[in-house]
Amino acid sequence: MASTLTLRQRLNQLGGDPPDQIPFLVWLLENPDSRFALPGCIDLHGHDCLHVLLQRGFSPYDEAFVLGFSMGNDVRTKGIHVLLLKLASQLLYPAKYRFVPDHFISFDLGYRYGKGVAIRDLNKLDYRSFYELPVGRLQQKLGIDPMALRLLKCVERLG
Repeated sequence: MASTLTLRQRLNQLGGDPPDQIPFLVWLLENPDSRFALPGCIDLHGHDCLHVLLQRGFSPYDEAFVLGFSMGNDVRTKGIHVLLLKLASQLLYPAKYRFVPDHFISFDLGYRYGKGVAIRDLNKLDYRSFYELPVGRLQQKLGIDPMALRLLKCVERLG
């Protein structure tokens, strides 16, 4: 079962994009090293860790959910930030990274779930310190409920 694997083991199974493949505009708005990054910004490694913790792959719906979660979980996020991200991701991002209106259902579910997680600003954690913890234990420690994640996936499919 995936929840008994450690964070390191699960990360080794992922196949996300390498840093040099991330388009500049995505980096500009979503990476903490950018002076124009929006709240919820997270480095690529942390973003991949959230994929693991949120039990998400790399489809556009999964990316939208993870991005929504990261923004919703950041205490600095305001409505204008969400609007800017949605506009940029729909109109300006390169095709592979672009969201269409259907993806915003996933984004909004992730955003609301991120807001509801008791531990805030998970986008600022150093996940390397959790490498040897089983994913299920780390989810529990951070207040991420696997059952809620499964229910949200069902809601997404109904959307």
